[in-house]
Amino acid sequence: PVTGITMHPNEFGARSRYLREVGRARGDEAVLKALRASAQGGAKPVLLPERDDHVELVLRHWDEVSALFELPMPDDPEVARRLRHKATLPQEAERAGLDAPRTVPADSIETLRSLDLRPPFLLKPVEGQHFAGSFGEKVLVAQTQDALVAQWKRAKERGFDTVVQELVPDSEDGIWSLFAYLGRSGRPLATATGVKVRQGPLHFGTSAVFRTTPQPRVRELGLRLLESSGYKGFAQVEFAFDRRDGDFK
Repeated sequence: PVTGITMHPNEFGARSRYLREVGRARGDEAVLKALRASAQGGAKPVLLPERDDHVELVLRHWDEVSALFELPMPDDPEVARRLRHKATLPQEAERAGLDAPRTVPADSIETLRSLDLRPPFLLKPVEGQHFAGSFGEKVLVAQTQDALVAQWKRAKERGFDTVVQELVPDSEDGIWSLFAYLGRSGRPLATATGVKVRQGPLHFGTSAVFRTTPQPRVRELGLRLLESSGYKGFAQVEFAFDRRDGDFK
């Protein structure tokens, strides 16, 4: 039997035909209360965090949740945190020998004014989905440093920590993903690759239509990152195809 617990009113996972029942909770304490109730009795159940918000909650309350459930995540929560955090992800990519877009922490106006990056610039939240809810966009694009400073001020006023990244030119129609499950041994037990066909919001949004297509290079690079970091469990690694050198970043 599979039980769903929602954190938001419109989560599409709650509509799965595989769910026996759905509990609705708002706020960390309400979700934790529902999790405690669902973990009572019998064998230790498996918890599948479906969205970024769910993963963030698990990481915030790691000790309690991991004691209640089997989790398809690394035993060390810092592994997931480093891969999810956009300021540390480029470091993990470099350690794995991957070519990542140049990324700089957006910590001050002085940093933004002295950037040695090629425009246009992408301003991204360091983690989480609340940025998209606040701005209606997952990232903000700036064509000039003045525009970048203005966008950074807007994000700062709303409480977001951000990074600046070089935009891979003409990559909007070349966004590929590896989906993988790495078992307890760290070996990949299942993989699939594919490319975004439509997304919302446009250009930098979540897939609305996704085409699964074998892409050995995406699989190779994605698994290299996950295995190098010591990741286990379910994962998605996203790449942009860079036409300048014919490879994925």
